[in-house]
Amino acid sequence: MQQLNFITGYDGSPVPKLKSQLELWDVGYKNAATNPETWRSSTIERFFSELDYSIVPAYEAYWNSIAPKNDSEILQRWLFAFMSVHTSWKANIVGYQAIKNWWCWLNKWDSLLEAIQGSRVGMHNIRVKYIAEFAYKFWENPGRYKKTADETWVAFRNRLKHATLGLGPAKTSFALEMCYPTEAKLACLDTHMFQAYGLDQVKDAKQYDD
Repeated sequence: MQQLNFITGYDGSPVPKLKSQLELWDVGYKNAATNPETWRSSTIERFFSELDYSIVPAYEAYWNSIAPKNDSEILQRWLFAFMSVHTSWKANIVGYQAIKNWWCWLNKWDSLLEAIQGSRVGMHNIRVKYIAEFAYKFWENPGRYKKTADETWVAFRNRLKHATLGLGPAKTSFALEMCYPTEAKLACLDTHMFQAYGLDQVKDAKQYDD
C-alpha cells in the first residue's frame, strides 16, 4: 500500500515529543543570541545537552514506520521537498496534498499546473517546470535516486543536487532525510541555522561538504 499521508501529525496521529525545548527566539521573533561565539558555546550546546535521549528509540521506531517502501513513495518525498521551497509549513502540506497522487498528472502538465495553482502556494509555473523535469528523470531511472554502496552521504547528496533542477543543497538534503530518515548523515540547514552559528548561507555554503 502506498504511504500517502506520512506528514507528521497532519492527520491527528500521535507524534512523539521531547519533554522540553529551549526558547531560541525572543518575543520579537529575533535571534535571542547577540554574539555568535556565545550562541555556539551556550545556547546550542545547552540545547543538545538537555535533550532526553531515552526517547530516541521511540523516535527511531516512528521514523522507520514512515520511511518510503517503494519508488512511488520515494518520489512523493521529493515532491514534498519541491513544495517546501519558499513556503510556510502549512502551505508546504497543502501543496503536497494537491500533487501527491502523481499518477493523476504525470505527462499531463496542465493538470499539474491546475493542482498547484489550486493549492495557492505560489511559483506555479516554475514549480511545474521543476517537478515535470524531475518526475520524467525519476521514472526514467529510479535507481539514480538511491545511494550506492561506495558513495558517501555527501557525495550522494551532491550528485543529486547537481542533477535536480530547482533544489539546492538544503532541499536536496531535506528530500534525502525523508527518504532515509534513520540512515541519512545529512542536514537541511536554512538561513536561520547558518546565522545561529555565525555563518552566511551563501558565503559558507561549502560547509555542507564538511
